[in-house]
Amino acid sequence: MSNERFDVIVIGGGATGTATVRDLAMRGAKVLLVEREDIGGGGGATGRCHGMLHSGGRYAVKDPESAKECAHENKVLRKIARHIVEPLGGFFVSIPPDPPEFADAFVDGCKKTGVEFHEMSVEEAFKEEPNLNPNVQRVFWVNDGAIDPWKLCVLYSLDAARYGAVIKNYTEVIDLLFDGKTVEGVKVYDKIHGRIEEYKADMVVNAAGAWVGEIASMAGLHIPITPNKGTMVVIQKRVLNHVINRLRRPSDGDIIMPHHTTSIIGTTSINVDDPDKSYPTKPEIVKMYKAAVEIAPIIRHTRILRAFAAPRPLIGGGASGREISRTFRVFDHEATEGVEGFITIGGGKMCTSRLMAEKLTDVVTKKLGIKANCRTHIEPLPGAEEEVSIEELARKYGLYNALVSRTVHRWGSLVNEFLPATQKTPELKSIVCTCEMVTAAEIKYALEKTWAIGVKDLRRRCRLSAGTCQGQTCSYRAAALIHEFTKRPVEKVLEDFAEALRGRWLGNREVLFEHQLRQASLLLSIYNALGNFDRLFGM
Repeated sequence: MSNERFDVIVIGGGATGTATVRDLAMRGAKVLLVEREDIGGGGGATGRCHGMLHSGGRYAVKDPESAKECAHENKVLRKIARHIVEPLGGFFVSIPPDPPEFADAFVDGCKKTGVEFHEMSVEEAFKEEPNLNPNVQRVFWVNDGAIDPWKLCVLYSLDAARYGAVIKNYTEVIDLLFDGKTVEGVKVYDKIHGRIEEYKADMVVNAAGAWVGEIASMAGLHIPITPNKGTMVVIQKRVLNHVINRLRRPSDGDIIMPHHTTSIIGTTSINVDDPDKSYPTKPEIVKMYKAAVEIAPIIRHTRILRAFAAPRPLIGGGASGREISRTFRVFDHEATEGVEGFITIGGGKMCTSRLMAEKLTDVVTKKLGIKANCRTHIEPLPGAEEEVSIEELARKYGLYNALVSRTVHRWGSLVNEFLPATQKTPELKSIVCTCEMVTAAEIKYALEKTWAIGVKDLRRRCRLSAGTCQGQTCSYRAAALIHEFTKRPVEKVLEDFAEALRGRWLGNREVLFEHQLRQASLLLSIYNALGNFDRLFGM
């Protein structure tokens, strides 16, 4: 058992958990975060969402509370995380057979919930989006944007660590510790070191997303959580300049989301029993692809890269996923079930995670007797403190403007913590991932400063392997650098490497038709020619 005692232990390293750790640490609490997988990538909704910074427009008609939350947090995140936000703007477009009367309900809902919007002419819309369906009848602009959900979690964690928080990824909670009816800590399995440890605290916060019910059951409690699968499809390039939504009630395949160098089609809403078994299926993919073609016919001429799915942690039950609100709820188990030292938060969205954390932290700090106000809405996240000049950095370090632009979009002013090393060690300028313009210097920084240990983690930090080749050319070089920079045993590095490639395959296998089938054959040939690591090492 660790001798170190904490004020609060937070279970779950998704957007809500990491935002909560940041808020608690900034208010003076001694905090430990434990996450069973990587920060922001534990298989939940944060690590597998489309990265949409919601304006609230999608919920303005049917879910006004969620719309208000999204509209508020949209503005906050644009200030505190500006370097990982792309202010795209969004269009809600009406295409037959979308019901014409929905437009009036949309306008009324936006006005009531504070969603920024205005109607624009169809002619004006086509000037900005010439690839839209030519049968578009009405268009409304909203304040949608794109945000990097993986990086958001890493930045929340980095800021929390600056205030003294302890971050432990790959640390799975296997039980809760009790003193009578009081939860006093957690028993965990440390996957990195292969050992069981115990940590104690005055308060344990259950922010495990779709798994909050599983954690709560360790205390004999029931949470009305409904894991709800959202499947998304990634195509290999951007085809639109804005986030595009259908002007109708939310349905499958009615969003096209520009995201970094790709586009993401979303999303389904299917209730599932086991959040660990949220996989995309071919019928879902085909249905969404066809729906996206209705919005932008040019998608017919693109290639699907992969598909993925995630379980949303919706609060409520007995209804279809579309009927359950996307708002959130804090469960004070002392007040409702007499179990002290234990609080759960469920529901919500990645883009409202900061607000969720604020409300949760208000409850926790009151119980702990900590008197401090929330500052997370006004203090910038790491990298957003100051503007940086792409041209000056490129000139100073002898790098391409395009490469520096991509790097700054991922890290903001944090680039000043790793680009200077390229002057002393020029080989750190080498481009490891050509699809996403990732240098060895960026990889070294991610490994040393952001709790990354393997290829999958680098994808979340740097987008390595997230581009067109899906890691089939860059992962090999990255694995070699991981061994060089971290001195991890070769066997561990190769095990992680093989698992990363298998993970890419899981996202590819359901889209193996036409162009993608030919591409998969090429990638298999590359893999066979460059090592066949899973067979070579018996993994």
